[in-house]
Amino acid sequence: MTTAKRILAALSIVSALLGLGSLSTGTARADSSDDDAEYVSLLRSHGLKVRSVEQARAGGLAVCEALEAGQSIDHVTTEVMQSNAATWDEARIAVIDASVVYCPGQV
Repeated sequence: MTTAKRILAALSIVSALLGLGSLSTGTARADSSDDDAEYVSLLRSHGLKVRSVEQARAGGLAVCEALEAGQSIDHVTTEVMQSNAATWDEARIAVIDASVVYCPGQV
């Protein structure tokens, strides 16, 4: 599977993360359950539903993989929005929260 296809497939996981009907990466901090708890807490504090920590983690790491692959925050936000029937604001929150927790400095 190509990198682009892996990123798009992983971004589709964000649907579960957002609760709207519905990543190990180079510099992403991928091994801490504390990070996962922080990410879920951030998402919930911004009003997003989280169905499972594992799905939230996978979605957050996918966002970081896309950012680290050179995609812009606007492009990643658009991909999350379109693949999940999310609003721009919901997708942007998920992208920024992922960056804060899993790949600081990417945004």
